[in-house]
Amino acid sequence: MSHALSVLSRWRLDYNHSRPRSGTGGLTPTDAAGRVLQPRPQGHDDNLGLQL
Repeated sequence: MSHALSVLSRWRLDYNHSRPRSGTGGLTPTDAAGRVLQPRPQGHDDNLGLQL
Protein backbone atom coordinates (compact mmCIF):
# COMPACT_ATOMS: atom_id res chain seq x y z
CA MET A 1 0.00 0.00 0.00
CA SER A 2 2.79 2.46 0.82
CA HIS A 3 4.41 1.78 -2.58
CA ALA A 4 1.13 2.52 -4.37
CA LEU A 5 0.69 5.78 -2.42
CA SER A 6 4.24 6.81 -3.28
CA VAL A 7 3.78 6.09 -7.00
CA LEU A 8 0.45 7.94 -7.10
CA SER A 9 1.90 10.92 -5.24
CA ARG A 10 4.75 11.24 -7.76
CA TRP A 11 2.30 10.90 -10.66
CA ARG A 12 0.02 13.61 -9.21
CA LEU A 13 2.93 16.03 -8.77
CA ASP A 14 4.11 15.40 -12.34
CA TYR A 15 0.58 15.73 -13.72
CA ASN A 16 -0.15 19.03 -11.96
CA HIS A 17 3.27 20.70 -12.15
CA SER A 18 4.97 19.42 -15.31
CA ARG A 19 2.37 18.73 -17.98
CA PRO A 20 0.94 21.73 -19.84
CA ARG A 21 -2.71 21.62 -20.94
CA SER A 22 -4.17 22.99 -24.15
CA GLY A 23 -7.29 24.08 -22.25
CA THR A 24 -5.22 26.48 -20.15
CA GLY A 25 -3.24 27.96 -23.02
CA GLY A 26 -0.28 25.63 -22.57
CA LEU A 27 0.04 26.21 -18.82
CA THR A 28 0.24 23.55 -16.16
CA PRO A 29 -2.73 23.42 -13.76
CA THR A 30 -0.53 24.96 -11.05
CA ASP A 31 0.52 27.86 -13.28
CA ALA A 32 -3.06 28.43 -14.45
CA ALA A 33 -4.31 28.53 -10.87
CA GLY A 34 -1.68 31.16 -10.07
CA ARG A 35 -3.10 33.38 -12.81
CA VAL A 36 -6.58 33.63 -11.32
CA LEU A 37 -7.09 37.19 -10.16
CA GLN A 38 -8.44 37.99 -6.74
CA PRO A 39 -12.06 39.14 -6.74
CA ARG A 40 -12.39 42.91 -6.82
CA PRO A 41 -14.37 44.85 -4.22
CA GLN A 42 -18.11 45.12 -4.68
CA GLY A 43 -19.03 47.72 -7.28
CA HIS A 44 -16.09 46.93 -9.56
CA ASP A 45 -17.69 45.06 -12.44
CA ASP A 46 -14.48 44.93 -14.47
CA ASN A 47 -13.18 41.75 -12.79
CA LEU A 48 -11.37 39.95 -15.60
CA GLY A 49 -11.17 36.55 -13.90
CA LEU A 50 -8.70 34.06 -15.37
CA GLN A 51 -5.89 35.65 -17.35
CA LEU A 52 -4.13 33.34 -19.79
